Amino acid sequence: MGVDGVRVGVDFGTSSTAAVLAGPGAQPRPLLFDGSPLLPSAVFADADGGLLTGRDALHSARTQPERFEPAPKRCVDHGTVLLGDRAVPVVELIAAVLRRVAAEADQVAGEPVRQAVLTHPASWGPVRRQTLHAAATAVFAEPALVTEPVAAASYFLTVAGRRLPVGSTAMVYDLGAGTFDATVVRRDADGFEVLATDGLDDVGGLDIDAALVASLGEVYRARDETAWSRLLQPSTAADRRASRTFWDDVRVGKELLSRAPTALLHVPIVDDEALLGREQLERLAGPILDRTVDVAARVLEAAGRAPGELAGLFLVGGASRMPLVGTLLHRRLGVPPVLVDQPELVVASGSVHAPRSARTELPPPPGVSTAATSDPLPKPGHASSPAPTDAPESAGVSAPEYANAVPPQAADPAPSGSADPAPPEPADVAPSQPVAPSQPPDVSVMEPVDALPLEPVDALPLDAVAAVPPAAEPALEQEPPPEEVRAVPSTGQDSVPRRQLFFAVGVVAVLALLGYSVWSIVPGDRGTADRSDGPTPTATPSVSTTPVAPAPPEPIVLKMPAAAEAHSVVLSTDGTRVAAVGEYTIRTYTVPDLRPVGKQLTVGKETYRVPSSQSTVYREDFEAAAFSADGRLLATNDGGIFGYVQVWDVASGKRLRRLSDAWWASCLAFSPRNDQFIACAGPDESVRFWNVSGWSRRGRVSSDDPAAIRHVAFSPDGRLLATDGGKGRTLLWDARSLKRLAVLGASTVPSGMVPIADPGIPVAFSPDGRTLATGGIDGTVRLWNVATRKQTAVLGTHGSGVLDVAFAKDGTLASADAGTVRLWDVAARRQVGAMPSNQSLTNPSVQLSFTPDSRTLSVCVGDTIWRWDVAAVRTHATAES
Repeated sequence: MGVDGVRVGVDFGTSSTAAVLAGPGAQPRPLLFDGSPLLPSAVFADADGGLLTGRDALHSARTQPERFEPAPKRCVDHGTVLLGDRAVPVVELIAAVLRRVAAEADQVAGEPVRQAVLTHPASWGPVRRQTLHAAATAVFAEPALVTEPVAAASYFLTVAGRRLPVGSTAMVYDLGAGTFDATVVRRDADGFEVLATDGLDDVGGLDIDAALVASLGEVYRARDETAWSRLLQPSTAADRRASRTFWDDVRVGKELLSRAPTALLHVPIVDDEALLGREQLERLAGPILDRTVDVAARVLEAAGRAPGELAGLFLVGGASRMPLVGTLLHRRLGVPPVLVDQPELVVASGSVHAPRSARTELPPPPGVSTAATSDPLPKPGHASSPAPTDAPESAGVSAPEYANAVPPQAADPAPSGSADPAPPEPADVAPSQPVAPSQPPDVSVMEPVDALPLEPVDALPLDAVAAVPPAAEPALEQEPPPEEVRAVPSTGQDSVPRRQLFFAVGVVAVLALLGYSVWSIVPGDRGTADRSDGPTPTATPSVSTTPVAPAPPEPIVLKMPAAAEAHSVVLSTDGTRVAAVGEYTIRTYTVPDLRPVGKQLTVGKETYRVPSSQSTVYREDFEAAAFSADGRLLATNDGGIFGYVQVWDVASGKRLRRLSDAWWASCLAFSPRNDQFIACAGPDESVRFWNVSGWSRRGRVSSDDPAAIRHVAFSPDGRLLATDGGKGRTLLWDARSLKRLAVLGASTVPSGMVPIADPGIPVAFSPDGRTLATGGIDGTVRLWNVATRKQTAVLGTHGSGVLDVAFAKDGTLASADAGTVRLWDVAARRQVGAMPSNQSLTNPSVQLSFTPDSRTLSVCVGDTIWRWDVAAVRTHATAES
């Protein structure tokens, strides 16, 4: 008996497959395959007649590559594939991958999972959908299909919380390992409608890998041609292992260059270390990515939409995480793209949220004529037409090798005996211009599902990317022959009666003539692109050159689950965890997916009686918390006059220490090195110190004002401590000797303000420890030289008192008042962005925090985290100015 209501969403990809398990009463989550959310789609036929999948297939292929198929999805039209001496039906290859998914889903669910939602390209026609559905039927009792762009759009609407009102349109830019697709969808009352779609079967992350290899070949082929040939065309088991390792390292190096300016790559056999630079990667990837941007612009034009009309431009697929992708799209379309941390999981995650009305109509069963729904002509750049290539053949990777880039997970030659050593991704629906596939609605209604965990939006460093040279002009592509007359093995359902074929061709020709007549008569800015054969060497799609101001950036909103009953939240130092502080419990979740981790912390059942009264009982409750620098410990303070400061182990939920003399605390903090802990004792205006090792008390420091100390900050090296000192002043302390070093000048404070109403001065050290930023009650943001104790700048004025300040690792400063969060370029002494808080911020609930990569700013208030894309905020501010 299967699990009722549980279903698995599967994104069966060219190089890898992702799957997400969802259902009532359980937190939806990605399935893991050998510890990774991505399962290699590869299949290996062993000598006993079995089919190995995933990493097992990759491992076995090192010694017997002729039994190996790295990309079954590219063989969807082939009927059978020869693996060694065995002809394996494509349906069996796909089913083998899906069985691995089902096995993991069953194990997690505890029982067989009957329902599955599989995604496919929007351009796939009935024949290919039938192949995928047949494979799914062999594994799951209740399979369904949905297009990849609709699944992606559903993810950004339901999971990522993007605002997509009914009637709005969005673009899904899907760049995977082996293929690329761009689709414009419109949201309607029942889900999403595909307005236009197009793609490239010979462009993906593997092609960028191949371009890097080709560039390295220019150096190493001249140095040792024999060694380089062994690496690219291995013939022995040892060389194949070296080749596979090399391609893996190239892929890893490429991904590293998205985060770092350089990457070191070991070149085996040649036995050398190659230094790769980001500028080199962008120079090689630029012409490849330019082709995808051209397609995206053409699809947008075909959908009849201007860039400014898009409610969202969503990046999907693992290769889309390259910063250059967002840069080129933003330059071309004027729309800031949205990228999540794991774009390769978006389609699988969104598939379980797509409504039933968006599911693809199931193809007819085998044996039923498909004449009425036969697949249209293939798109330009299909296997039958020569695809342009940007890889220099002289560099060591020939054009055919480059077009089908030796996969990093399968650098070995394709299986011998295969009809096509590395056939490009097939595409059923592929006319010469973007098309809107017609899909009859499904009147059934999808049962509600729990929202999948939220995922973060990475900022795209649009200004930090080197200039990209113009793309090389592509060769003129030839029109491929009709799909029906291609020489591919028949499955018994692709044949169409000749009379019906001629009739269909005649209808298409008449419609084309009518369309051309209308096109030539109706005025308008149509550009010069040839719409029958795609872009030519001298024509580009029409894209408005009028600058389009980007829409104001919207935050991703993470609201704590209702079960947390949180009144406040606290982020860990690295931003990967959040403590949801409730009245009597604290629950810890991962960020941004809000998956519970560790044990729930419970305040306990202790009761207290006031000595003068035998009837009054006080019960402690949680008021605030602070993570240690490594995220393993959590310090809390309890409410009430008999509350405690306590220290907990996050993973086990075990209370490690009760620091009973704190009474009540207005702030808590660990030092950056995790060697010190401090608690601000409210009633006596002091900060108390403990050694974390052994929890011995070190002493205290006190202000001269009766106002409670509400804000503290350690310097990055942990040697200095800054605190507010009452009446608009800031105090600087030696954290080792506990001596006061300085009193920094006061900001203006309201006359007659009583100490209990003093909100304190928020403080933050710069990443290098040389600058201290303070926020004033009068709305000023001031900068101080830590060494000289002198004020160096006043960065404008907020409309009200500054509630918090925070530095990013790259030196950007954020400050918040009750209504606005501002970004500052400290070096230039100017504001570079502003964001409405969308919620009234109050002291001391607000907390500002940057992610370690400086790309995302989090604003914590109440039970909610607002996450802002820093680059998008900067870009919008620049456009408005």
